Amino acid sequence: MKTYRAAIISLLVFLSACAGADSQTKRDFKNTSNTIAFKNLSQKDFSMMEAGSQLETALEAALSDPFKPTSFVLTHGEPRYVLKYKVLEYQEGSRMMGIATLGFSKASHGKLKVKAALFRKGKMVGAWVVDSWTKGAFGAGTLFKKAAQKIMGHLMGRDFDEGF
Repeated sequence: MKTYRAAIISLLVFLSACAGADSQTKRDFKNTSNTIAFKNLSQKDFSMMEAGSQLETALEAALSDPFKPTSFVLTHGEPRYVLKYKVLEYQEGSRMMGIATLGFSKASHGKLKVKAALFRKGKMVGAWVVDSWTKGAFGAGTLFKKAAQKIMGHLMGRDFDEGF
């Protein structure tokens, strides 16, 4: 009987020893010094619009990559910077041809060409043309990921280490 009382008392002590935290944040300031928004200008046809939305998804993923931090914060409100981009050329490439020919067939090659410009308060502060390509059985996601990484590199000033 004593062991049951001790077990019940110890259970009550251990179960009541929980910890927690609560936080309430109230703010009325806006830190817009490093906010950025993306604007897709690809409206030529449906495939270009689809490629533009896939590039935007890749840009958002590259912006939030914890291993390659950037100084920008994505916002949909009133950003300080606006990255406008337009897909100029998009060819997905055939994955089946890439597997069948080990990437030697031209039909398996994927290509993406994007023109991007960074604006601050309506004035252009930088513009780039980014070419992304794949050979072989790599998917279209690789095209957009490579293009997004290249654009993020330009935004962070890492475009000066191009080989001569």
